[in-house]
Amino acid sequence: MVQARLLQAPPASCYDPRMNRVLDVSNWKRIVATNWPLLLILSGAAALRLFWVLHAQTQPVSFADPGWYYAVASNIVHGYGFTVRIISEEWAAGPGGSATTLWPPGWPFTLAAAFFVFGTGLTVAKLINVVAGVITVYLVFRMGEMLFERRVGLIGAALIAFYPNLVYWSSTLYSDVYFTMWFCLAFFLMLRTRDWQGKSSLWGSALLGLVIGVAALIRGQGLLLPLYALLLWLMTLGRAEAIKRTLVAVAAVAVVILPWTVRNVATYHAPILVSANDGFNLYVGHNPDATGRFVGPTELWAMDPGISYREREALFSREGRDLAIEYAVHHPGREVVLSLKKLFYLFVPDSDALDWANYGTSVAPDSVREGLMWFSDAYYWLLLLLGIGGVVAAWRQRAVRWLLFVFASWAAFHVVFFAEPRFHIPLLPLVALVAALALLEIQRYAFSEPEIVSKSRAKKRRRAAAGSGRR
Repeated sequence: MVQARLLQAPPASCYDPRMNRVLDVSNWKRIVATNWPLLLILSGAAALRLFWVLHAQTQPVSFADPGWYYAVASNIVHGYGFTVRIISEEWAAGPGGSATTLWPPGWPFTLAAAFFVFGTGLTVAKLINVVAGVITVYLVFRMGEMLFERRVGLIGAALIAFYPNLVYWSSTLYSDVYFTMWFCLAFFLMLRTRDWQGKSSLWGSALLGLVIGVAALIRGQGLLLPLYALLLWLMTLGRAEAIKRTLVAVAAVAVVILPWTVRNVATYHAPILVSANDGFNLYVGHNPDATGRFVGPTELWAMDPGISYREREALFSREGRDLAIEYAVHHPGREVVLSLKKLFYLFVPDSDALDWANYGTSVAPDSVREGLMWFSDAYYWLLLLLGIGGVVAAWRQRAVRWLLFVFASWAAFHVVFFAEPRFHIPLLPLVALVAALALLEIQRYAFSEPEIVSKSRAKKRRRAAAGSGRR
């Protein structure tokens, strides 16, 4: 059985010779020779995503997250600030827009930086997803290598590199692919800096906090990451050290987020931490028409029709939160049903990426697209089954129990708000690592089974011979 390595207590002092290694040209041949499986996996991941992005001419969904992201990023580049307009029920760029904070700002700022250098074409935005997807594959390899062993990292990276839905999402302007890269980078740093001692450990914790801060500015779920770091460090470093490192990381998170919070407070005169969709999303999950998935809250849009759009975003945050809490308190029975529905919709289906990739275009004939959806769901369910098998096979390992806590808390977070199948995307790299454990167990069993059978048969023969001798 594959044993976890980095969830054991570190020595008092650790020295990694790789930290001081200077790579020169002569080393590259050795690097390629020893890492060719990883290079093939990364090349395959890049080729698949690049092909899909150039093939699928996906357009930003007009009055949803992608349309808002693209409009805001375009306005930043053209000097109109972090603003947006609503024209014919669509997000639009251009002068005269209103200040906005309906979704987190990290993805629009990233798009704006790319647009400033390469222009505001949609392909530029989608190529960011290609790069993010390939980096994610590499980070999966490194996490698997550090948590378990190199084979786990390679298998996990391959499972993510050729994961259909992650390829399909690359052509959309949703932030999930980009956020998943930062999510995995945070996990990589949790593991990478765990063995650092003294001042290095504090610098590592601060670096982790900066990464978490960026992740939280891309998607609010990033604020869960300090909790995962705290649990990892409690399991491996002890209470005092874990708390110290977590406090440093949280302080660094605040350094990243605080300027945007100050901007929100100054603009809206309301305590909006990252975005106004905290109350908005809470109301989506707790209202008389809630289904567990996203259903546009028309009631919030209809309130106080005479106010400006900027005032409406503040209303989303304030009234959405208050109304959601009031509904949840007075309808406990329905809240139980809604919670179960949210858990279902968080994981089912997986193939909805093709519907979003097909927006404003036709990525394939209907029959082909249906086949791709079947293949995507089959790949997903096989990965989940392998993941369950990996958990069963390696249940006693602390690394696996830590990952299980991540899965459970991630699901609980979305029970509080609402669920969409794409919200499970950041968990897929971690599921792939546990699935890799199952595949290695299957391989071990398959190769050892003939030996086990032969030994069993030999024992039966000896018993039969002993019995006949006694007779």
